[in-house]
Amino acid sequence: MLALSMGDTEFDEKFKQYRESLHDEMSRVASYFAIYRRFHRRKSDRLREINIAPAFFQVTADALFVSLVLWVSKLYDKGSSAVSGTF
Repeated sequence: MLALSMGDTEFDEKFKQYRESLHDEMSRVASYFAIYRRFHRRKSDRLREINIAPAFFQVTADALFVSLVLWVSKLYDKGSSAVSGTF
């Protein structure tokens, strides 16, 4: 067990780093999701602007979607260092 192999203060520090990293990742995912939802909600009333550069907006929407899928996959990964940083 991780707690047994290191001192209490070292374990507490590692846990604090892990918790902060997880919080940062979740905040980033929530921000990307809010942008993605807003883009799709406003698509119909901003159609004229989007049609000026449709490829740009489609690539942007696709990039946001891919980022969301990868981040959520990373957060729920059962691997050893799923959240940024190795603990």
